[in-house]
Amino acid sequence: MKDILKENKLKLLGIGIILYFVFIYAININITIKNCELIGMILVAFIILSTNFIIVKKYEKEKKIDYKKIILAIIIIGIILRTVYILYTPITQRQHDMEVETGHLAYIETIYQTGKLPTSNSWQFYQQPLHHIIAAGWLKINEFFSVDLQTAEEGIQILTAIYSSMLMLITYCILKEIKIKDCYKVLVILMIAVHPTFIILSGSINNDILSVMLIFTNLLYLVKWHKKSSLKNTIILAIITALSALTKISGTIIAVPILYVFINKFLKDYFKEKNAQIIKSYVAKFLVFGIISLGVGLSYSIRNLILFDQGIFYVPTPGTASYCGDRSWLDRLNIFSSEWLNIYCKPFDDCNIFAYLIKSSLFGEYSPEQTDIFGEIIAILMLIINIIIVTISLISFIKILRKQKEKGSVILNMFIIFYITELAMYMYGNVTKPYGCTMDFRYIVPTILLGTLFIINICKESKKYYKIVSSMVILFAIVSIIFELTYMSTLHL
Repeated sequence: MKDILKENKLKLLGIGIILYFVFIYAININITIKNCELIGMILVAFIILSTNFIIVKKYEKEKKIDYKKIILAIIIIGIILRTVYILYTPITQRQHDMEVETGHLAYIETIYQTGKLPTSNSWQFYQQPLHHIIAAGWLKINEFFSVDLQTAEEGIQILTAIYSSMLMLITYCILKEIKIKDCYKVLVILMIAVHPTFIILSGSINNDILSVMLIFTNLLYLVKWHKKSSLKNTIILAIITALSALTKISGTIIAVPILYVFINKFLKDYFKEKNAQIIKSYVAKFLVFGIISLGVGLSYSIRNLILFDQGIFYVPTPGTASYCGDRSWLDRLNIFSSEWLNIYCKPFDDCNIFAYLIKSSLFGEYSPEQTDIFGEIIAILMLIINIIIVTISLISFIKILRKQKEKGSVILNMFIIFYITELAMYMYGNVTKPYGCTMDFRYIVPTILLGTLFIINICKESKKYYKIVSSMVILFAIVSIIFELTYMSTLHL
């Protein structure tokens, strides 16, 4: 019994997170949580998660200094921050594509009310259906318990908050698999726990955060598959890949690093043994993977191709109001653009890709309705720190590329390939569809994890670099928390 609990402690923590958010929602149905009640809720959150941790830790025998306690504390902070955010931010704020007739909420309502997929591919109805089906199922569960529709729809944020919270556990699993030192794990988990993008997406009821969670899970099981390319791991990886594609068609981008790892592993094993049985074994695994991932993952796209003549990788063109294709590429790619002088993004005016990318990673495409001097200073400070961290990450990335020429690591190459693919697809989207919303950072969210992993490379070079990087990450985390709490204080619900 002890061994089972030890092996599955992260799963237990994951179950604890789900139960915690369901508990918070059950309370909030009848009691509007805010102010004093919010403080009480936070204490309850701490008790529930801490108790869950104590139950798990009971079966661990190590008595040395345990970074896991620090990581758990960070995860708790991340969960509390997400909880406060979804309780204070309604689904009418900081959302994307919520048009009444054909937006994401209408998509969910259509499945909930009819039990069927949309009969058109208008606007967001073209999207892959997994998130919307799960959300519609959530509404059905609420209907069973006689919860009114408006409350249940607000409660969809419980699902997205769970997805965002699970990212922290999945990230930890990735770090554990690739055997990163505990002190570096803390920095990576901290970035995932408090980065504003993950806080905003925890309350966004579209399919973005589920897509990101599944991509992170893909990376985890791709590392596992590289270590042990069993049929079981192949099937698990195929299912997760299929779910990624069924959430957002852009989820198919994970196929690039998967293809690299598959080919590398096959060639390595073949040339090691030069046995025909190796070929048969891998061909069988690749066929199983292809049948599951392509057959299930592209099923909705094939359906829309048949019904609406919609291309497999079709993406609708945004409204002309945000079009910026008439601006010069000098304006769009100028690192020293005057658009940096505006703290927040202006989707219908901005055109500079770099400024928009960095700013939208912190503030989304939104500007606070109310602000003060303190809020502005915090926002500016967060922007400056973020630019420094991104710069360090890019420098580290360049250094890694140079080192990889001499001695390449398959797993590190996998991250590099995925990182480059993400950026390449992002730039391709901005060239083919030059609109304000296309520049949004939410299309390359996994680069937060990848970029932070690259930063670790510089930390390894000397204690001095580690102190500098860790100080910047911690300062960024503190300022991020202050900014989000400041933002929420302006909401009077």
